[in-house]
Amino acid sequence: MLDHAKLYGTKHPARLRSVPADRALTETAVRRAADAAERGARAADQDRRLDPATVAALKEAGLARHFVPRRWGGQEGTFAELVAATVRIAERCSSAAWCGMLWAAHGRFAARLPEQAQRELWGNGPDVSISAALVPPSGAARPVPGGWSLDGRWDCVSGVGFADWVLLAAPVVPADSADARPCVRVFAVPGSDVAVHDTWHSTGLRGTCSDSVEVHGVLVPDHRSAVLDDVLGAAPEPGAAPCRQAPAHLAGGPMLCAPALGAARHA
Repeated sequence: MLDHAKLYGTKHPARLRSVPADRALTETAVRRAADAAERGARAADQDRRLDPATVAALKEAGLARHFVPRRWGGQEGTFAELVAATVRIAERCSSAAWCGMLWAAHGRFAARLPEQAQRELWGNGPDVSISAALVPPSGAARPVPGGWSLDGRWDCVSGVGFADWVLLAAPVVPADSADARPCVRVFAVPGSDVAVHDTWHSTGLRGTCSDSVEVHGVLVPDHRSAVLDDVLGAAPEPGAAPCRQAPAHLAGGPMLCAPALGAARHA
């Protein structure tokens, strides 16, 4: 398993101080993150991962907490705010912008997990980096007492080198072979429970550490899983902020384009 703390020789990113609410994606906070990203851009490209100072600056800007529910200290912010911040950071370092944007996006998905899982993720603070591999699903999940046994390999898991948690989508192997109904579920796995394979060398986003991950027989409790369609869809959620009501296919496009727009402006 990859030891993230040893990798950076510093404290785990999840232990960063809480971000003051009035700094979340403000102009000043985003400028500071962009400045840090620029200072670390050359090293990110050479090392193929963001440096700890950049990771810290992105979290301090409020990107990881942007769509996290307010009851966990999150912002429940808007898509326009996130796109604008992502573009500005991408003008300095596209890899930093990509990772920060995805932290926000994956917080939206994690907010669809059961309450107990959300408490595990954000009970100590909302500034948690979440990586994900949801489409296409891979591997297999088998029901076991109390949860699921998860096996498989997933590619292009952006930011996994500095992820506190990873969301992995896998088809369920039915306990009864006569039950042929397809079902794909999302499983929340601690970053320390996945093996990371060094596979990512893409020009332009080399610093995103979008490597492959693998797990074998990892036990995921029932409360850390949800049906993929419910996570990606726009199922009604009474009282939820508008940012959590948009389906992934509608909201994802503008967010994914923002790093490219910033990089193009820089070029």
